[in-house]
Amino acid sequence: MILLAYFVLLVFVFSVSRKWKARHRTYLILSYNFLFVLCTQLFFRLTDSGTNDHTSIISIGRSLYNSVQNLTFDGDVSEWAGIGDWWQETQAWLVVFFAAVTNVQRLLLTIFYRVFAQAKLRFKVLHAKNQTIIVGKINDAKKLVADTMKSLFKPRIIYIPTETLPDDSELYKICRIEKEGYLNHLKRHKNYTVVLLPDDEYVNLERVHTLNEWVENNKKKVGAVRVSVFLDNDLERFRDFKADNLDTCVISKEEIAVRSFLEECSPIDILAQTNSFETSGLPYLTDSFKQCVIGFSVIGQEFLLLSYENSAFPSKNKDGRFFEALVIDDNLDAKKAAFLTEVPHFAESKEIEFVNAEYNSEQYFETVKKHAAEWKQIVVSTEDTKANIDIAMKLCRTYDSLGISDARPQIVVIFHNSYAGANNLLRKFPNIKVVDVESQLINYKTLIGRSTDLIAKDANNYYNQLSNRGTLWNNIGTFLEASNRAQALDVPIKRKLYRMSKAPQAQTLDFLARYEHLRWMAFSFAHGWMPLPVNELTAEEQKNFKTKHPLEKRHICLVPWDELDSLPQRSPGQLKSYDVESVRIALSEPSKI
Repeated sequence: MILLAYFVLLVFVFSVSRKWKARHRTYLILSYNFLFVLCTQLFFRLTDSGTNDHTSIISIGRSLYNSVQNLTFDGDVSEWAGIGDWWQETQAWLVVFFAAVTNVQRLLLTIFYRVFAQAKLRFKVLHAKNQTIIVGKINDAKKLVADTMKSLFKPRIIYIPTETLPDDSELYKICRIEKEGYLNHLKRHKNYTVVLLPDDEYVNLERVHTLNEWVENNKKKVGAVRVSVFLDNDLERFRDFKADNLDTCVISKEEIAVRSFLEECSPIDILAQTNSFETSGLPYLTDSFKQCVIGFSVIGQEFLLLSYENSAFPSKNKDGRFFEALVIDDNLDAKKAAFLTEVPHFAESKEIEFVNAEYNSEQYFETVKKHAAEWKQIVVSTEDTKANIDIAMKLCRTYDSLGISDARPQIVVIFHNSYAGANNLLRKFPNIKVVDVESQLINYKTLIGRSTDLIAKDANNYYNQLSNRGTLWNNIGTFLEASNRAQALDVPIKRKLYRMSKAPQAQTLDFLARYEHLRWMAFSFAHGWMPLPVNELTAEEQKNFKTKHPLEKRHICLVPWDELDSLPQRSPGQLKSYDVESVRIALSEPSKI
């Protein structure tokens, strides 16, 4: 019974401390072993009539002394169990033996737990076909590792820290820890998913180059290598590069934050809530998506551009305009010049109005009051989180003073730092949404799962079939990869428009093809592309049906839908067929429409 009680309680202690830190678990188990031996010995001393201990105090003192002796095999266990009771004595010796072994094991694991944990993980990683490599700062890595552990069954993770990892870090128990040079010595015949977390963008680009070279040198013996890399927003959006041997996904902190928000609250939802679509026949836009951006920071610019890309719905407005924005900033001149240099379309289209005004100035408040009833969304995105909170609260008071309630726009407040109290306060206002950049940054779905890429790769394959080209996914460059991902992310929008339509199916499909072309144009403009007049194509280019000058970022198809048929193409209707095929793919699963 003694032995059974010992093991039952030991299992209970192990289960209770299962998620504890290693040293805390060790303290508990050491304490348990000592206390069990002490209590058992004390029990026998107090109940044994033949004992020489005349008082409880003497029994406790002897038990404390003998417990330590017995656990180190210096004592006589027969004193507790009673002379001649061989079964009790045997159980007592076994309890002492197992308690001592458990203590030694826990002490060794505590002192050398890094060595044991890393040796165990090395063995597991060595024999795993699929491996995940995470490179980056400790806090970012912790978030991604925790989310990966929830999403995958027994993932094999290798972590390369870019800062000193504390000796007692829990990451030693979960990840195989390696140094930076590991990227030069990957194992052949393995499939790798590499995540390069936020760091200096040129350091991350160097890591991509290292991986690309390694695959190049081991082409015949290497598995798939997928890389998700964080770069600065300007580099990610406006520049194109290729890593021919890698399946690369280039992202920025700003893009992840804005896309995460748009998944929950996209322009089509806001437009539908404000009755901005025709409710009979085809769902043409009756009122453009009007946005105000207060603070033209990097994330403010990304919010504006992604909103523009995702609000390109066919409109019955005289000018066909679907998007209008007002940007207010207290240091606008330099930011405006740099922005329009990267996206020259907006310098010509006049879809964005810029106002240089100090926050809380008379000009600022006059501008807000003048357009207050027009906006469907206000994005507060200065680089100071506290200023953003203050601006949002004053906007609410301004709308109260104007007596505007039904037409009150959605106010999106950007948090660069977490303020739990302010977050809870703002969430009490139904029209205020908070975007916490850091909390939405790291997750398995975006960085490792990359489910959107499956649809994007299918879209690229269909395009290759239609255009008689064989450009592989890894060779199309990051701009076209992003274009295909945008098309994949737009599938739910097409399905919503399909459900909204009250017109016959043939008319609806034609409408959606026009929408897809308009959406692709918006994407291209937001990435710095401009139209390429056909007369600027050389005779050779026209003969080979070339459609673009990639280095100049110009494309002949950046024209209205009705003008596509007049452009050079291999067969009539070929250029429109890309948009038609995109709609067909989006609606290919009727059960989800």
